[in-house]
Formats: sequence, structure tokens, C-alpha cells
Amino acid sequence: MPISLSDFSFKKLDISKPVDFDCGDADLNEFFTKDAKFYQEQLLANTYYWEKNNKIAAMFSVSNDAIQLSNREKRKTHPEKPLRAYPAVKIGRLAVSTEYQKKGLGRQVLDFLKILFLIKNKTGCRYLTVDAYNKPGTTGFYEKNDFKFRRRIKICC
Repeated sequence: MPISLSDFSFKKLDISKPVDFDCGDADLNEFFTKDAKFYQEQLLANTYYWEKNNKIAAMFSVSNDAIQLSNREKRKTHPEKPLRAYPAVKIGRLAVSTEYQKKGLGRQVLDFLKILFLIKNKTGCRYLTVDAYNKPGTTGFYEKNDFKFRRRIKICC
């Protein structure tokens, strides 16, 4: 049976509680179990997760961002009102626990974020950006999910 995010409870990180999460990457684990609380406290990023039976399946952290376009890009994509910068939401971190990797949850998280910020437009967002590791598996994952390289960052839609 396929796994769906709807099988899990969606929650915002509670900075007063410990986080038990393992995605198999020491840096990401440290961010989600320690640093994410500081970022949230300092209003730098918010972290959310899906859990089932008190076990976290996937986590992500988002913050505000902006995209500066070249004059050519502005004319091509935004001829109606060229601005110096366009609002974006940055996916600072995204990870799936080792138990649920390679089961489609990462793609579902990205689809959720696209709907939340680009379709339902919760923040007045024109783009999604991602701050991801420059590793073939990671960059390939984002490329498969409609993100494109632009000046060393990945943007979507």
C-alpha cells in the first residue's frame, strides 16, 4: 500500500520539546534536533513535520526569501510589473526519516509546499527556492520535482 502524507499528523515544531529524528544525514539530524529550535525562536525559519505514533516521518524548514532577476528575466517572466526582487519562500531544510525514505514522501512534501505557497499563496510568494546540498542525489531529487538551477540556487515555478 502506498504511503501518503495524509496518513500522518502535520505539526509545527514545539521548541519546548525534544526532537527524535533520524534521516541518515548527521548535518540534517543536528539541524532538526537542535538548530531548528534556535531558528524558530529567533524568527529566522519555521519547522514543521509529519508524525505517526509519535515517530516523525518527514520534516522541513521554511523562511522568507527574495529572487533578484536580471532585466532580461524580468521582461520575459514579469513584463507587467518588473520589480527589483520577487517574493519567495525558501525551503531551508527538508528530510525524510530513514524508515520512510524512497517511498515518495519527499516528493509529497514538495507538492504540499508548492500548493501551500504557490497555489494557495499563503504569503504572497512568486517562487520557491531551496538551500540544498550540492550532491548528485540531492540536486537530482529537486530537478525531478520541477526545480531549476538559477545562479547557484534552485527555484521552482
